[in-house]
Formats: sequence, structure tokens, C-alpha cells
Amino acid sequence: MLSPLCKKVYIGLILAALAFPACQNDPDDDLLTALLNGQTQMLLSSYSIAGQNSAELENQLLFTMNIARHSLYCSFQDIALPAPIDALHRAWLRGVDVRVGLDEDNKDGAGYGQLALFLTTTGSQPTLRSGNSGDGQVYMNICVADKTRIWASSTAPTPMDMQSENAFAVYIQSQEDGLAEKFNVEMDLVANGSFGSAKQRLNRRNHWLVGGSDVGIYFAPEESPLEGFVTPRIRYADTSLLIYASEWLSNELDTNDLRERKDLAYEYRYAAAPYKMALTPWYGFIKPEDSFEASANSWNYLSTNGLPVAVSTAGGSPSGGMSFIVMDGNTGHRLSVLSSHPYSKRTDSSHDGFSLMFEDPRFASELSGLFNSLLANTVPNAGATGDDITTTGGMEIVISEINWKGYYKNDGTGSTTGEYVEFYSNHSTPLNVSGWKFICNSGSDTTVFTFPSKTVISPKQYFLVSRNSGKFVQQAHLYLSTWSSIPDTSKTCRLEDANATVIDTAGNGITAFSGSTYYFGKNDATNKKSWSMERNSLTASGALLSNWHTNSHSSWAQNFNINADYITATSGTPGYANSTAPDTASLPVPVSTLNAGELLITEVHFDIDVTKGFEGGGGTLCTEADDEFIEVYNNSGKAVDMGGATLQYGTSGGNFSTDYTFPAEYRLNAGARVVVVARDAGCYNATSLSGVNALFDTASWSLAATGATFALVKDSTDLPDGQAGPAISAGTSAGVLDYVGTETNAIIYKTAKAPACVDASLIRTVAGTDTNNNLADFACGTANGTPGH
Repeated sequence: MLSPLCKKVYIGLILAALAFPACQNDPDDDLLTALLNGQTQMLLSSYSIAGQNSAELENQLLFTMNIARHSLYCSFQDIALPAPIDALHRAWLRGVDVRVGLDEDNKDGAGYGQLALFLTTTGSQPTLRSGNSGDGQVYMNICVADKTRIWASSTAPTPMDMQSENAFAVYIQSQEDGLAEKFNVEMDLVANGSFGSAKQRLNRRNHWLVGGSDVGIYFAPEESPLEGFVTPRIRYADTSLLIYASEWLSNELDTNDLRERKDLAYEYRYAAAPYKMALTPWYGFIKPEDSFEASANSWNYLSTNGLPVAVSTAGGSPSGGMSFIVMDGNTGHRLSVLSSHPYSKRTDSSHDGFSLMFEDPRFASELSGLFNSLLANTVPNAGATGDDITTTGGMEIVISEINWKGYYKNDGTGSTTGEYVEFYSNHSTPLNVSGWKFICNSGSDTTVFTFPSKTVISPKQYFLVSRNSGKFVQQAHLYLSTWSSIPDTSKTCRLEDANATVIDTAGNGITAFSGSTYYFGKNDATNKKSWSMERNSLTASGALLSNWHTNSHSSWAQNFNINADYITATSGTPGYANSTAPDTASLPVPVSTLNAGELLITEVHFDIDVTKGFEGGGGTLCTEADDEFIEVYNNSGKAVDMGGATLQYGTSGGNFSTDYTFPAEYRLNAGARVVVVARDAGCYNATSLSGVNALFDTASWSLAATGATFALVKDSTDLPDGQAGPAISAGTSAGVLDYVGTETNAIIYKTAKAPACVDASLIRTVAGTDTNNNLADFACGTANGTPGH
């Protein structure tokens, strides 16, 4: 194994070799050619705790793919990251023989669909295959380039796996008749559709010296690595025994379903080593045994028998496969085992995976260090009762994303059952959230779900809870079938602990999720697309409208954890970091935040000239009932969300009523006008006002021609009746943005009444000028006005 400096030198030499494709010298005499042909032995390793080093793992994979010249055979549990998919496509475009095998259970994922665009899935020799359906899993993420370069990892190239799992990757460069031979045979089997128990034993040499290290490779299930090579050695540990298992289920039972020799947990229990410790991530801790395994989770078996075990809070994605064992790490007969699969009976019967064995002090040191890092993030076995942190609004755990509207499929069909909720932990230590509740309110409370027993959320973890609905979400930490639908009209959702203390809220209690476009997600029923709602800041209050945005994704390559059938029609980031919030400048500010004068009434027409048509011309004649209008100008210098603002009409007696309410999230850009027309009829209609910002009421207004006040108000509260005098009374005008009183009978106005206009509109002489004097600011316009311009 190489030091970091040596790694850079070797990789630099390989990259340099790519610049000399025409080297003709004998490979043994030409270092660059030897590197390029894979004849210089190399062994690099990298590890990632909870995804913190995922970039290095992915870069190793991309390097392996990008350097392929003749062949590239790969096997993945799943694939969704765009960069590896693109690298496979580029290799195919340059004539490389590309073949890929995927787990059958992930055939509906994004990666399979993208690979199928250029790889064949039918015919006598398909280049894209899937297999190992059902309970067996493909825990084998391997790419072999030109039969000499190998990338092998415990993690699949998907965002949730690489960015949250504990994982390893090794890059091996070996001659074709060396260690690479074993990988070539395995990849040939996968390329020909041989997965799981259908494989035959390889019957080939298992150990080689690579890069100065003794390396053994055993493939599951055909070589029975667990019972054939791992567990028989456990009992011989003399000084220390360290085991990390992504899942740990029984692998050897007698006829009475009792553990016996060759069962890993049994061997761990009775191993004579004076120091031993075992770790599992949270998901491995709660993983129930299925009927195939027959007995209890090994963690329960070990803990109830007083064995030293702990739950590591780092990582813990449901699909994680990394497991490793270090025996006698500080002695001369040390042995390290690094496995891509969990430990269970399926390891030797149906799981595809591999175990690397190292009799090498450097790997023993590396894996011991990795184990200690995982050990530093452990909690006692979680119980059925959650932690009591009793800090309302402390945001130790926050609601980071909600998909409340279900989903649309790519074909336009949809369902309301694909809901999910994502949480993020700001807490410095793991929190047991067992019994905590997620509750939404749309006028009354709906308890959507309760966290089940033994649920732990780790520090800095995105924790995904999904409604169990046909795997709309590819991977989730919890699938819950006991789920009450999130009401679309919810105005707030909250996370409560078992004592009903509110830990966090989402929503301002005013705006309904379904009434929002910019902030709380979007359901486009016309175009059959939807977007989730996402939090901007994970440390700012979720009760702020400005701390939410509608998911900003626009392509399949951004929706990694959503299945292929939905990935172009439903956008979200379930299980990982949220999409980028739109630039604040691009979002409209709520009308409720404006001050008087930032929106102005610029034209009013209530004395229609019924002898003329559109803007005083011919054509369809205007009518009093259908063609009254009020025009509003945005003088604020910023886009405004007009939703909920009202146009109110005050009679000559000072009695106000609402004539029109702006629709939710109607956007009026800076310097723009919008005209609100009584009805879509008469001379002013959708056709004649085409190209104009125009809104149409459904009712006639019948505004009085003998004098009135027109007010633009930032909310839906009717102004008080019975007012008199030249101005709206102080104390009642907080919501008034602008108003104009006109003609002799107007009782409320600014300083002086606007002029009387007959058969013509009342128009503001300069759109952005307001001297707070109606007479000075307004004049009579043309017959039937100029609505919208």
C-alpha cells in the first residue's frame, strides 16, 4: 500500500502515460507503458466515515473508468451519480467494450434507465444485465478496466450511499494473470447474467502479493467466504478482535435454531482474545431477522449475553454493505478482513459480494484506526423511549424537506401516496427519537406518523422517513405503512417529542402548502409535475416563510434518490442535501412586508363610455358591468408576491368592501403594472388584453360614478366603515398601500380630491410619483382608458 505522496506520484505517472498512446517500447522497459497496461502492481485504499471522504471514492472510480481503452466490465448494487454514468457513456463512445450488471431490485432506478439509453438489454449478448432479485443483494461494486485495473468498493455510486455510508474502496493494478484474473472471471460471470446462488465456485488461486501486501480475495456466495474462510479463524484470535458489521444476522444454526460453531456471533462470543469489541450502525442494530435467518438479530444475541457491543452513529444507510474484522492487530500474525457485504447466512447462499484478506501490518493499522473512529461515535443500545431534550424551538432536529403532494410518474399518471419527510440533526450527539411525532395542521391536527422504537438520528445526518408506496423513494431510513396523509392545505407541520414539546416547525401558520409556489413546493396538475418544499437554512426558524423554497431542480440528474419511473416528473432531494435555494433577488417579497407608496394605484375607470369600444376605439362596445378596472403599479424596485392583497371600494358614505383579492403568489415584477378587470367580457377581455398583465374577476363591480374611494390594501381585512375627512384614520391604515378619492362626493382622499372624469378613466400622471395629493397626482385620461400600459 502506498503513502499519500506515492499515490499522487503513481496517479500522476498514469495520467502522463495517457498522453503517449503510441508508445512502442517493450512494456518491461517502458515505465509509462507498463503503467498504462496495468503491469506495474499497485494497491491504493480509501475509507469514508458517514460519507465524509466520498469524493475520493468516486474519483477512484472515475479514474478507473476514464483510463479504460479496450474493456470496462462493472457490477453495481445501484448507480445514480451522473459523473460515473457519464464516464461509462464516454467509454462506450470511444469504442470500449462496456458491460454492466446491476441488482435486480434497483432496475427501476435512475441509473438503469440512463445506461439503457446506450447499452443493450435484449438480444443474445446484452451489455446491461440485472440479477439477484428478491432477498439476495448485489453487494459488489466493482469495475475492471482493460482486465488489469480494478476499483472495488462496499458502496454503490449513488448519492445516499456514497454521501452517508461508512465505506471503503480499493484501487488495484495487477497483471492479467495475477489478482486481476479473479476479478475478470467474476465480472465475466456478471456480464453473462450470473448472479447470487447461480454462480459456480471459481476454483482458482486466492492469494497474491500486490504492492508489497499479501492480498486474498474470496467472492460470495460461490466461495462461501464467511463460513469457509472468516469464522474458522475467529476462534484463534489471541490478543484482540475488532468487528464492524453493517448488518449482523445469524449464519449458522442447529436444528433447534440455536447458534453453533461457524456462526460469527457464536465465535465472537467464545473467542479467547482478552480484548474484543463489535460495532454496527443504527440500521444494523434495528434490522429484524426475516424467516430465512430464523433467529434474533446478532446484536440482541450478543448484548443479552453480556458481550461488548455498541451502536455506531456514523453512517447507517439502509443499503450499506461494509463490514470488516481485525484480529491481533498489534502482533506478527495479524489478519484483516474487509468485506463488501453484511454478515449473515445470505453471505454464503445468495448475496453477491467479496472479502479481501490482508496479512499486512499496514492494513491492520488502517482498519484499527477506522474502527476507533467509528467507536468514538457510539451510543448505548437505544430503547423504546426517546430522549427528552426539553428545549422548545432549539432546533436540535429540524424538518428539512417535505413532499406533501405525492408524485407524478414520467408518463403523467400520479398518486398522492408517495409522501416523505426528511429531518436533519444539528445536535452534537445522537438522539433517540422513539415515540416522537410528526404532526400537520390544516385547521385541525393530523398525526402523520410516530417514530418507532429504537430510532436514532445521528449528528449531521439527513434522516429520511417515507410512506411505503412501491419504492417511489429508492432508499429511506424508515418505510412506514402506518402513515396518515399530509393534508395539502396544511399551514404548518411540527415535530414533537414524546412529552409533546415542540422541537421544530415548518410553515408560518398562514400560508397553506398547496397555496404556495415559491416556498412550500409546487404541484403542477396541468403539466403533471411536482416539486418538494425544502428548508434554506438548517439553523434558522422553520416558521419563517423566507426560510423555505420550492425545490429548484429541473433535470433527472438532480433527483438521485427518486426512482426512474418518476425522476423527470417529481423533483426532490430525499435523504441528502437540499437543492440550492433561488437567489433571494429572484424571489418576490410578500406584499405584507411593503410600506405605503411602494405599490400605487395608477388608473381607475368606473364611468365607462358605452358608445365606444377598447381604449375609445371601435369593435365591441364597452359596458358598465363588465369593463370597470383598476390598475396597480409596482413602485417598490423589487418583485412582489401580491397574494392576499385586496382592492377595496369605499362608498361616498365611507363604507368599505372588498371587490377583488389577488390570487396566492401572484407575482408583480418591479416597474410592472397589472390591471384588474371586473369580468372577462365586454370590450376588455383576455383577447383584447393579450400581452398585458391582466386579471379578471368573476363578478360585476357596479362602481358608483358619483364619487368613491379606491384603496389597495396589503391584506384581506376590510377597512373600517364610517370614516370621514381627507385621510383614512390613523391606527386603521397599517395595511393601506395606496388610495385615491375622486369626484365631489368622495369622503376620503389624499389632501385633495382627484378630478371628476366623465366617460374617461382617472389616470396617475406619472406612474412612480406620489405626492400624497390626489388632485395633483391624477388627471382624466382618454375614453375608456389605457388598461395595463
